[in-house]
Amino acid sequence: VLHKNCALNAVAPDCAKLWWGDEADLASMTEKYPEGVDIIVGADLVYSATQVAAAIPALFQTVNQLLAPGPEACFVLALTRRNFGESDVLQAARKHGFEFTIDRDTIYDIFDNNIDEQTVFWRDCIYIFSRSPEGVGCGESGLPI
Repeated sequence: VLHKNCALNAVAPDCAKLWWGDEADLASMTEKYPEGVDIIVGADLVYSATQVAAAIPALFQTVNQLLAPGPEACFVLALTRRNFGESDVLQAARKHGFEFTIDRDTIYDIFDNNIDEQTVFWRDCIYIFSRSPEGVGCGESGLPI
């Protein structure tokens, strides 16, 4: 399906298996893309608190190793609240030197609440992670997460 969608949009995809944190997969990708990649897109990657504890640090380690240097490179993650706290995902991002913004047009409030800052993490939305210029991740407000 990816190849068909790309053909319709006149782009050529390059697909490969990538297990988060797997040294052989990372070595293969960094050999293929020694300068790194400009964008990584992920959706429906996180499902449970156990997964957050076990897999999310490996995800951000992998993203950190594959993204090109510089503030323009980013990791776009569509995140749906399930049986975990989004703050755990954001803390893993911070540990790897990422800051984030939220694409405000993608916020979906599953409880039909207002869109105040206190409840933004209880929604489905798209997070855009980029490397913090200081190497320490910051929250949307610019304050450490």
